[in-house]
Amino acid sequence: MPSVTRRQSGKLPPPRLPKAHLVAAPNDDEDNIMDGDLTELEDSASSLPSSESEDDPAEESDHSEFDGNDKRPAKRRKSNTPKDGKSPKKSKAAAPSKPASKPKGPSRKVQGRLQNMLAMPLDVLFELFSYLPPADLLSLARTSRDLRKLLMSRNSATLWKTSREQAPGLPAPDPPEDLSEPAWANLIYSPAVCSVCSVKNIHRVDFALRRRMCTRCMKYNLVFAVQFKSKCPGVNPIVMDLLPYTHTGGWAHGHSSNSKFYWRPDVMAMHDKLSEFKDDAKALKAFRKERLIIVDTIDAAGYEKWANEAATARNNDYYSRKQRRREEITSRLVAAGYEKADIDHVRFTHIPGVNSDKDLTEQAWKRLKPKLEDAIASGRIARLAEQRRETVKERTRTASAHYVDFWRTCLPAMWFYLPPFSWVPSLPCFKEIIDREDDLPTDAWTVALEQLPLNIAEWMKRKRNEHLAMLPVSVTNSASMEPILLSNPVAAVKRQERMRGYAGQLELVTSVFVDGIDKRAIIGRETCHAWKQDRELSFSAAGAMSAAAVVSALRLDPNTAIDTQLDTLDGRLICLNCLRDNDVDDLSVYSWRLCIEHDIDMLNSDTGHNQPQWRALEPEDLEQVKRRESVLDTPRSNETGYFCNHCSAHAFDYHPFYHMPLRGNLQTKEMVIQHLLVDHQISSPVEEVDMLYMSRVGMRRPFVKPVIYRPRLAVGVAVPLLGSYLHT
Repeated sequence: MPSVTRRQSGKLPPPRLPKAHLVAAPNDDEDNIMDGDLTELEDSASSLPSSESEDDPAEESDHSEFDGNDKRPAKRRKSNTPKDGKSPKKSKAAAPSKPASKPKGPSRKVQGRLQNMLAMPLDVLFELFSYLPPADLLSLARTSRDLRKLLMSRNSATLWKTSREQAPGLPAPDPPEDLSEPAWANLIYSPAVCSVCSVKNIHRVDFALRRRMCTRCMKYNLVFAVQFKSKCPGVNPIVMDLLPYTHTGGWAHGHSSNSKFYWRPDVMAMHDKLSEFKDDAKALKAFRKERLIIVDTIDAAGYEKWANEAATARNNDYYSRKQRRREEITSRLVAAGYEKADIDHVRFTHIPGVNSDKDLTEQAWKRLKPKLEDAIASGRIARLAEQRRETVKERTRTASAHYVDFWRTCLPAMWFYLPPFSWVPSLPCFKEIIDREDDLPTDAWTVALEQLPLNIAEWMKRKRNEHLAMLPVSVTNSASMEPILLSNPVAAVKRQERMRGYAGQLELVTSVFVDGIDKRAIIGRETCHAWKQDRELSFSAAGAMSAAAVVSALRLDPNTAIDTQLDTLDGRLICLNCLRDNDVDDLSVYSWRLCIEHDIDMLNSDTGHNQPQWRALEPEDLEQVKRRESVLDTPRSNETGYFCNHCSAHAFDYHPFYHMPLRGNLQTKEMVIQHLLVDHQISSPVEEVDMLYMSRVGMRRPFVKPVIYRPRLAVGVAVPLLGSYLHT
């Protein structure tokens, strides 16, 4: 196949060869004028372009960019000669040359459309330029030499002033007397770069020194007034009176102080300037007077205040434009049929194009709409899920509050049996309301409160039967466990009976259960209080055997004795197995609850306690032991857990923030006794009748520590050992 060059195939774009008269050596002076700082206005006579200028734009437009014809210059054919010098093989047939394709890019007819702009009348140009802000005028002045001469002329001073006054934002103050309008615009509207090293993001303008300075340049160029002689040797300190100064040093991090800092290049320039008046004292005096006036009239604080206010106004305007764009997006989405709740739930700021301060155009809306629709679709699912969680939380909070109100109306002794607050959402009357997807009827809570006592009774009955089934002889109790209210006359009877028979056989002392975690004994009514926790309880055969022995030793019937009876009797016992097996003279005296825990520990170990055997102390010995207990083990007078059994004054408080009851309303024993005396006129309250103790769920009731006891079996008399030690 014949080889084809890129020029023949038309794939090679034509080279842009400038005409010889357009390629000229740059003029350093003119470049410096065009690219330098805009400081002073030039004379109008020398700066305005002349109609007979040699660089007439109209004359230049008659010349083509190329050499007079429209054809591209011929490209040199690529050489196919290999590096080894051998001539390549010639192709049999040469490919016909194809016409070169047109280059891509803007048409040459569009290029250079504004090259005759300066030929327009000046009043028309100034009218057009007056609509430009100062920053755009600065950029326009740097585009070409002719525009720079035009905009830097004194005839353009009014144009700069008009542009400054019409600039958006807070109006800028008039420039100082020693600065022209272009120089003032260059100072306050130029890009945020350092005036020395061009470091970006230098937004603060030091109006005293008329510069934007980065921290590095400030540290290098600022001269502290106290260190002037050492930093500027050979310079007369009088120079400081003729120069402006700033109160912000290089190490001050933008904070002002009372110190004075001078710009080193200004110091050296003023030193050179003063040397020019060495032989002219009169001119030096006039110059100094002029400089003193300029320094005194510099209002840097006023300009700083304006700059801060202008920055605040720009930020407010920036955020207001962004807010308008978001509102426009929201209104369009609402018009498209989306719900306002779904739109507000989605944070659009992470989507590119939303968090912008530009006006929303149709083209931008076409790009944004698919992204917004996807975000709203996923956000709607999240919003509905969150709304559902909040609804469930609010309904659960309301159900708990209603349950607390019901709790207060019950006989306080019922608090041992009632469901825990964690079970409130699971009660059928409340669960139906909480799980409901739609809005609730107006009487939904009223109906639920009517069903609440029945649901509580069913829950307590189910718990009772579950634990009755664990006993060695399965017992089924079909009796109802309806909640007893304080307003019910039956409450007084149940109070005097100490709730006997309410939980059936579970209230017997021989119904001993063991916690599956810490293996502590749970006896009698404590089982009803323990079923509030999530732990599983198991029946303890060893505990039941020990309880029967303890009850028999206290001369009671194991088939009918309940825990409240033994608490009222409050006897003390010694373990005969420990006396026989260990052959010791000193034994521990236990309360009836500790007797059962002692046997559970011993029967489950290899200690020989095969059959529990206990002996109760005689009344005279019991009195001495209790007296010794009061000496060795001070009662816990500050132990909270007691409450009145006649009213709900000590009921649980419900905390709306934690959505749970608090146990903090239970009182000490002395405080409850005082309450019974003052509010119920009961001077001699009986525990388990007038007041009750409730431990925390999963915690044991505080017990009296055992006292060391020395039996004197020879004479058959038991005497407590005085001066003994506590057995912990």
